[in-house]
Amino acid sequence: MAAPAAGSSAAKKPASASKSSDAAAASPTGATSNGTANQATDVSDTQVGNAVLGWMNDTGKVTKFLNTATSFTGDEYTKQATIAFNAEVDELNHKAILDAALGDQPDVQAANDTLATKGTFQAVVDALQAMVNEGPDTAQQRVTEINNNRCVNVLPNINKYFAAAGSGTVSAVVPTGCLEVDPTNASAVGPAAAQATPADAPAGDATGASASDSSSSSASDTTTARAQAAKATGNSASKATSGVKAQAAKATSSPKA
Repeated sequence: MAAPAAGSSAAKKPASASKSSDAAAASPTGATSNGTANQATDVSDTQVGNAVLGWMNDTGKVTKFLNTATSFTGDEYTKQATIAFNAEVDELNHKAILDAALGDQPDVQAANDTLATKGTFQAVVDALQAMVNEGPDTAQQRVTEINNNRCVNVLPNINKYFAAAGSGTVSAVVPTGCLEVDPTNASAVGPAAAQATPADAPAGDATGASASDSSSSSASDTTTARAQAAKATGNSASKATSGVKAQAAKATSSPKA
């Protein structure tokens, strides 16, 4: 019996979107249980390039929704949330190809550890699924929740994949809301943390201490991702560009007498 098409498996099984079986199905080669290939395999440069661009485009679809979610109501909200959810799940297909081609590189292994092993990517999938199910009433809460995780833990690590693929000028598309996220917030991650509402989340999360060693690196990665994405997205991210330029100007200008 013929095997089902790999591209459709992730979209039809959202509950297991982060599992390696779904991600590996999209790849032309096998991957290990945590979603990263054991070693580099025969993936062409064209496949790698297409995976980078496809992944970037999917981040743009998710980001577009996060930037505009609160403006939708009723069926249109559900439609747009579903588009974003499907794009997020589709990112796993592109990730699997890059894992197969670049999985022996330390930066890719480290990025995969944050995205897959620590559950930060799945947390975004789960929150977008919740937005589809809940409707617009919780839109702002869910957007804030996703940005607090995605801006710090997910997008910077996607950019590590792109850099490893030799596409340093390509970057994940960053929501304007990332400008309001504290880059040292790389603390509570994973499905349990993503499902917490603002009322449930304590002001001083105890997990912050356990992430203190990596917060400096995460902050640097997040700042870089902001600047790269604002530059790459042009007019579609004009607000983000203005914010990044203002921050950069403040940081680099000499003190005036």
